[in-house]
Amino acid sequence: MAEYFLFQIAAGILLKISFLANRQLKLSWALRKDLRKLEETLSIIKAVLLDAEEKQIKNHELSIWLGKLKDIFYDAEDVLDEVECDSLRRKVIKGSQGIRASSKRKVSTLFSSSNPVAFRLKIGRKIKEIRERLDVMAAAKSKLHLTARVSVDIRCVLPRERAMMRGYICILH
Repeated sequence: MAEYFLFQIAAGILLKISFLANRQLKLSWALRKDLRKLEETLSIIKAVLLDAEEKQIKNHELSIWLGKLKDIFYDAEDVLDEVECDSLRRKVIKGSQGIRASSKRKVSTLFSSSNPVAFRLKIGRKIKEIRERLDVMAAAKSKLHLTARVSVDIRCVLPRERAMMRGYICILH
């Protein structure tokens, strides 16, 4: 059942990536591109997690693969949280400074750890490293003979019309 947990983590990361990539954040073109590539690789891995859950009991190598995957997922969550926190911090700073910031404040930001260019470069490197680790894991999935499965959120069992009337939102995985 732990891998169903990984499946949910993967779904959460994909949602976060989509949110960050589509939001009006000041992300560089390269960073958006890396986020999209990360999203693609993660989608491929997510598709086989349910199969992995069933097969891991009989396959020690698969259990190790899932453990490594869990570590990568947590690292990805940390990086995406860092991007989101930076965005919120910038909004707060921008709001507290008003429309015009003093030259002194602008120069100190340029040479501080909150430099937006330096931050984007640092995050870009982290995302690229996570993407490369996930690429290795995605390539290894074929050796483990995993197949993609389609899952449906079992909480969404009401007919569509009835669900819409009650205001439920059903998400299909």
